[in-house]
Amino acid sequence: MRIVRRPLAAMVVVAMMLCALVARAQVLDQVPEQALVVVKVTNLGQFSQKLGKFCTDLQLTAQVPQLADPLGALQEKLKIQNGLDKSGDAVFAYLDPAVAGGNDDNAFLLLWPVTDYKAFVGNFPDAKEENGITEAKFVDSDKPAYIANWGKYAAMSPSKEIAALKPTGVKVAGLAAKEMNKDICLLANVPQLRAKLQPELAKAKEEALPNIEKSMTGDNAKFIPVVQAVVSQFFTLVDSTLRDAQAATVSVNFGENGISSTMMAEFEPSSYIGTLAKGLKNTDKSMLTGLPSGKYLMYGGSVSDPATATKIIDDLLKPITDELAKVGGKEADAVNKYVDAMHRYVAAAQGGSFGWVAPTGALGQEPIFQIISVLNGDPAALKTSYLDMMTAQQQLMTAFGGPADAMKVTTTPNAKTIEGVSFDQTHTDFNLGQGANAAQADNMIKMIYGPEGMNLLTGTLGDKLVIGFGATDATLTSTIQAIKANEDPMAKTPGVTTVAAQLPKSRMLTMYIPLDEIATTVGTYAGAMGMPIQIQLPPDLPPVGMTVASEGSAIRIDSYTSTDLIKALVAQGMQLYMQRMGGGAPGGPGGL
Repeated sequence: MRIVRRPLAAMVVVAMMLCALVARAQVLDQVPEQALVVVKVTNLGQFSQKLGKFCTDLQLTAQVPQLADPLGALQEKLKIQNGLDKSGDAVFAYLDPAVAGGNDDNAFLLLWPVTDYKAFVGNFPDAKEENGITEAKFVDSDKPAYIANWGKYAAMSPSKEIAALKPTGVKVAGLAAKEMNKDICLLANVPQLRAKLQPELAKAKEEALPNIEKSMTGDNAKFIPVVQAVVSQFFTLVDSTLRDAQAATVSVNFGENGISSTMMAEFEPSSYIGTLAKGLKNTDKSMLTGLPSGKYLMYGGSVSDPATATKIIDDLLKPITDELAKVGGKEADAVNKYVDAMHRYVAAAQGGSFGWVAPTGALGQEPIFQIISVLNGDPAALKTSYLDMMTAQQQLMTAFGGPADAMKVTTTPNAKTIEGVSFDQTHTDFNLGQGANAAQADNMIKMIYGPEGMNLLTGTLGDKLVIGFGATDATLTSTIQAIKANEDPMAKTPGVTTVAAQLPKSRMLTMYIPLDEIATTVGTYAGAMGMPIQIQLPPDLPPVGMTVASEGSAIRIDSYTSTDLIKALVAQGMQLYMQRMGGGAPGGPGGL
C-alpha cells in the first residue's frame, strides 16, 4: 500500500506545482499586448506579509501601524473587502496612450485577482454596468473607474477604452519568465517599446546631426564630422539595444533577513549584443584576492576577457577616431594616444581586485582618496599603458584649449621600494595661479589628495600590477603581503560571507559598499568642518553587495541588502532628525 501511496503523493505535489505555475502565467495572459510596462505582484497576501514583516523589522510600524498589513490597509482605504483573491497575482500596466485616446494620465490598467467578480464589483455602491463595462468611483474620488471581467481578474482603468479591450496577453520566456515569479517585478514590453521608440530615435537623429553643423562654426567647424560620429554612435547604441533585446526586467524579492533585487536585459542569442553577452567571462572564484583586511568605503573585484573587451571598444570608438584622423592635428594625436593606451591596457587586463580605503586622519593631512588596485594579466603592459593614459590626459587638456601649464604629470622610476617591490611614482602638479580662489582650490586639493598632492604608485609583483592612488605605505605593505600569501581576508569577513551567499556565485564583477562605514566617515569629516553630526551605528554591519554577470545572452545586475543594515540606517536617520529637532536621541545599543 505504501508503494502506491508514495508515487500518488509525488504526483499530487507535481500537479499542485504545475497548477501554481499555470495560475501565475494567467495574469500575464490577461495583459493587453499594447502594454509598454507591466508591474506584477506575486501572491498579494504573501507579498503583504513579507512587506509587513520588513516594515516591522525596521520599526516603521510604530509610526505607521498600517504598514504591518499593507494589503489590509489598502483594502480598507479603497473599501475593497469582498471578492478579492488574496492568494492571486496582481498587475499594474501602463499602456500606449493611443489606446486611451492619447491621454497619458488614463493609460493604465489594474488587474485585481478575484474569487467572485460580482462580489468585487459590489464593493462599489453606485456602480453602473453597461455592455459588460461597469462604471464606479473610489472613495474620495470624483474620477470614474471602469471595470470589466477578464477571466479570473477584475480589469480596472480610468479609460473606458482600455476596460473594453480584449486581453491578448504579454508573452515572456527564458530568464524573464523566472524573474516574473519574484515578489514584485517590472517588465519592459520590448516589442511594443521597440515599435514606439525606434521611429522616434530615427527622427531625433535626423534632427540632431544638422543642428551640429549649424552650431559649430569658425575653428570648431573642422570637428563637425567628429561630433556627428559621436552622436551617431550614441543613437546606434540605443537603437541596437532596442533591436537586439528580447526582454528587460527589474525585480525585488523580500527574504527572511534582507532584500534581493535583479536588473536583467535578455537579448536575441544570435544578435550582436547577444553574441557579446555570451562571450563575456564569469567566474566563481574569489574576486578579493590580494585585498588586505581593513575598513573600506567600497571594494570588490572583476574578471575580464581581453578579446571581448577590445572588440567592444573598437566597435564603439573606431568610427569616431577614423573621423578624427581625417581632421588631423594635435587634437587627433592626443585622442589617438589616449585611445591607443586604453586599448593596450584593456588587452592586457584579466581582472583584479580594488578597494577605496576609509580615511581616518585629519582633513588635509591624509588623502580622502586612498585607492588600491591589484590587477591580473600582463603587468608590464598594464603598467606602461596605465601611465601612458595619465600622460595622455595632460596632452588632451592642452590640445583642446586648456592652458599648457594647467597640469603637469611627472613619473619617477623606482621612487620607492616596499616589501621588496619597486614602485614608480607618478605625481600630478596643478597650476592654480594666484589669489583667494587659488588658495581655496589648493586647500581642496590637499583635502582630496593629501598634503603631498596627487600621487600614484605602480609596481609589479609576479603576474600582478599593484597600484596605490594616495595609498599609504602601510596599506601597500599589507597589500603585498596578502598577494604573496594568496589571501582574500575581506572575502572571509562575516558580513561579506552573509551577503555573498545571497548573490549569484558565477559573476564577472562583485562590489561591496559598506554604507555604515560611509556614514561614519561622512559624519567624522562633517564634524571637522564645523557641521557636527553624531553617527552611532552597530559595528561590522553587512555591506550592500552587488554583482554583474552574463547568463546566456542576458546581462544581469544583482544586489542584496540586509535588513540589519537598513534597520540601523533608518534608526540613525530618525535619531539625526530628533537631534536636529531638539528632541534628543533614543537609547539602546549603537544608538538604536
